[in-house]
Amino acid sequence: MISIIIRAAKNTVSYPAVAIWILIAVGAAVMGPFGTYSGFGWLPRSIYWFAICGSSVFLSQLVRGIVGRYIRDVLSWRFDVIAIAGVTLVLTPFVFKLTQFMVPAAEGTPPALWRIGLFVLLIGILLTAIRRIYRFQQLPETMRDGAGRSGAGGDTAPAGTQSAVQPMEPVADAHDGCRLHQRLPMEMREPILHLSARDHFVDVETVSALYSLRMRFADAVAEMDGVAGHVIHRSHWISADAIRGPKREGGKMFLVLSNGTKVPVSRTYRPRLEAAGIL
Repeated sequence: MISIIIRAAKNTVSYPAVAIWILIAVGAAVMGPFGTYSGFGWLPRSIYWFAICGSSVFLSQLVRGIVGRYIRDVLSWRFDVIAIAGVTLVLTPFVFKLTQFMVPAAEGTPPALWRIGLFVLLIGILLTAIRRIYRFQQLPETMRDGAGRSGAGGDTAPAGTQSAVQPMEPVADAHDGCRLHQRLPMEMREPILHLSARDHFVDVETVSALYSLRMRFADAVAEMDGVAGHVIHRSHWISADAIRGPKREGGKMFLVLSNGTKVPVSRTYRPRLEAAGIL
């Protein structure tokens, strides 16, 4: 939970998120929408909108991080619905109490709780729709080098894949120079645990989320620069740092990761894993 809070705080003050919400806050302070221009002086109005905008971004990042721990497919509608509902439930009381606190020094009556909740809900739906449209439009451009190539899971292990457990730098440092890590949305840039091929896509599993990229599996593994890991199946790569141990079920071998995910091990790659002391 602490890591989610820290990541939410970092995302709130990182570029471009911080530039966007500051510009919105400045614009709202100048224009004074929803009666704040006539109801508040310049300084209280600025404080009000900076508090609203900054806390909105932070709480949104926090809620999405928590929801991502339980719903790994962050591209699903279920994730969006629960995230929007969570942000509305958390942010509405904050906005309501802040408005109540500042209204005594101003004229007029603060909006009812349900009105504020409805406004927060509509804004959440709008931003989610914009995020989905943006991601959809970015996929062909960002993954242009991987688009149109056939077969994501049939490649042999890339030559650069590490086959032995080696001393690693801290995982955060290792991911700083990782090209695949840079392809992820800002709010999902946490340690990558697992890559899996699915048709023409690669599912990237991080500590608390899952994100799909349109590219070849071999290319995705090649872009895990500086992160020690193993191809354990023609469709699966795992981070060496995430391995917690082997597990056999129904005659099949799996490796259990730090987040509880069980990844199948194929017979082809078992000798390498045995040589590395993992099996």
